[in-house]
Amino acid sequence: MSYPPNPGAPGGYPPPGGYPPPGGYGQPGYGAAPASNGMAIAALILGIISLLGSLVPIVGWFMWPFALAAIGLGFAGMSRAGKIGGTGKGMAVGGLITGALALLAAIAWTVILVVAADDVNDDFNSDPSDGVCDTDRFIQDPDC
Repeated sequence: MSYPPNPGAPGGYPPPGGYPPPGGYGQPGYGAAPASNGMAIAALILGIISLLGSLVPIVGWFMWPFALAAIGLGFAGMSRAGKIGGTGKGMAVGGLITGALALLAAIAWTVILVVAADDVNDDFNSDPSDGVCDTDRFIQDPDC
């Protein structure tokens, strides 16, 4: 296709050698943004929350679902990190470790609460052994 001559441009229209290639978007030398690992991020966040929560005496007993979720997401995040070139592997491992520590703390709180509850009943005896069975209180009376 030929263009009519442009008297204002030196050498006519189009310029000699053609038009330069169009510029791309963004700065040259930068590629696409690296893939992110959302599972690793979620594992780390849940692991930290469950670990911090497990340090509180009563709240720590309820942190085991968060700890299990952090462990599961940690394994899933490590698997995804292997597929996308290692992005987020450290966060996934961190979520896995903090989730495991929080789970151990939740188990420890459960054991402590069960032992404490059992000790409370041992210290208080409303019907000491006196050799007489009280049939109205046969469960509490050690003589029955």
